[in-house]
Amino acid sequence: MERAQFEAILLGPKPSGINWFPEVEDIWRVSGELEDGEAAEWRSRLEHGTRVFLEFGDWIEQHGFPAADTAADRIFGSPFYVGMSLSWSEVPLDERLAFVAAAKEPFQCIRRRFPKLSFRTNLFMLWDQVCHGFTDPITGWDEDLPDGERRRPVLHLSGDQKIVHDAMFDALVELLQHPDEWVQDSALHGLGHSRHPKAAETVQAYIDAYPDELEGRALEWCEECRDGSVM
Repeated sequence: MERAQFEAILLGPKPSGINWFPEVEDIWRVSGELEDGEAAEWRSRLEHGTRVFLEFGDWIEQHGFPAADTAADRIFGSPFYVGMSLSWSEVPLDERLAFVAAAKEPFQCIRRRFPKLSFRTNLFMLWDQVCHGFTDPITGWDEDLPDGERRRPVLHLSGDQKIVHDAMFDALVELLQHPDEWVQDSALHGLGHSRHPKAAETVQAYIDAYPDELEGRALEWCEECRDGSVM
């Protein structure tokens, strides 16, 4: 897909009834199943998505925040689902890592331009979508929990998948250290969906650091992020 077509879809009316997966009916593909043409298509989406995030401040300036926010949602959600390719070995590792690094940039520029933004935008939920590439079908379940407790997902990652997954975790930890609470909350939400083995202890450390600020529903929500049950 050419850059102009990709960006036109990001900015135009949301496509309906169109399958943007080339010869792919099921979005849950696993590493080793992609044919050359499919891999090339996903690589182009990843490249264009990386550029959009690196230039996100310009997108806000040119198109306004609502359009830029919608573009972020379309990159990760319908119709492109770029996050799915982050676990696939057919997509070069350096390109996947570049995309994860670029996904931090929108948070920096948004807080500079909109310091009082408080509601949960599409961008706020971005890391939820990033983590979708690390769910089915490389997920098992912890069956040893007591009845009634949510089964925690257990990932089965290959070498390059673990590298990308760790890079996602490191990006979230970096955003969690941002002075802005909105950015911190987005990072906490992402950690809740990340299924990273260090996510729970990271969120618990955040909870322990703010014993007076976190209470009631705010504390419950952080505990959901810690336990991986956040929505």
